[in-house]
Amino acid sequence: ITSLVRAYAGAQHAHRVLTEDVRFLEPAARARVLDKERGVVRGFASAVAVLRPDLQTADHQTHLAKPLTMLLFGMVNWMFTWMKPGGALDHEAIAPLVADLFIGGLGALRAPPSQPRTQAIVAPARRRPTPAPTPVSRKIRSQPKETSA
Repeated sequence: ITSLVRAYAGAQHAHRVLTEDVRFLEPAARARVLDKERGVVRGFASAVAVLRPDLQTADHQTHLAKPLTMLLFGMVNWMFTWMKPGGALDHEAIAPLVADLFIGGLGALRAPPSQPRTQAIVAPARRRPTPAPTPVSRKIRSQPKETSA
């Protein structure tokens, strides 16, 4: 974890490219990048599963290793949005704090009770709000359409 945090010290622009611009790659190149990302996530999730095998419920319906891994990456990936260059904490200083927080929190985490599986509810697609009509757009809409003969 500390190595990961240190590696991200100068990776803000690369992170933005990975999160926002991978979609513009040719399919084969995009697949290579996404496969690498998935491999890193699988590696961390495997480590979480070894550290806390009890976080997989007895009925094998709930697997928390990957969601916990994604929480870790959420912490690490977005530090650049709030860390100030030259601030009191740099990546070198915060790396062991992130590791202690994650590993210590992982140890303190209580496994959820087993629950019956229900059908997943898919959230509706997010749509941009329709802008309120302006006086000009109201006027344009209220004018009769011209017809051509």
